[in-house]
Amino acid sequence: MGRAVALALWLALGFTASASAQTPAPSPTPTASSAAPADPRQRSIIEEYERVEAQTRAENASREESPGFGAAFFQMVMVLAGVVALAYLILAKLLPKVMRIEAPIAPRRLLTVIDRLPLDQRRSIMVLKMAGQYFLIGAGDGGIELLSRLDAAEVERALASGEPTSRPPLLDALWKKKPPKEGAPS
Repeated sequence: MGRAVALALWLALGFTASASAQTPAPSPTPTASSAAPADPRQRSIIEEYERVEAQTRAENASREESPGFGAAFFQMVMVLAGVVALAYLILAKLLPKVMRIEAPIAPRRLLTVIDRLPLDQRRSIMVLKMAGQYFLIGAGDGGIELLSRLDAAEVERALASGEPTSRPPLLDALWKKKPPKEGAPS
């Protein structure tokens, strides 16, 4: 396609230049071995034609040497892995150092949520561990409220048993600790 366009361009400009100069038309297939035309416009057209022809030959040669589907797929996967690794290095390693952000360290945590029981969409009960003590906390629309302090031994025993119950094991320790009041509906 590129050769046809270059040849058509060469022929069109060659004939118009020859008609205006009253000289005979150049041969339709110029080569580097033929004598250079005297007209500078014709010389530039021939040079352009040879440049386009050389470019077309180079493109055809590169198409013949192109890798198969498997090699192209492998190359794509490797480039994708490189991009992901670069993004990880920048976001996880370099950015925190530049921004001076400290990574969270688990043993340094003072407060840990041990268990959570959602009562509805907005309210829940949580067991928290802070400084070796366990607390039962209620959270809802009205805020967060301390419901009870739990016995550490019973909570740790309930965690160690790991038996599934109808209620969460940590809350069983609370219900065993405080029996219902007499006269209260059950």
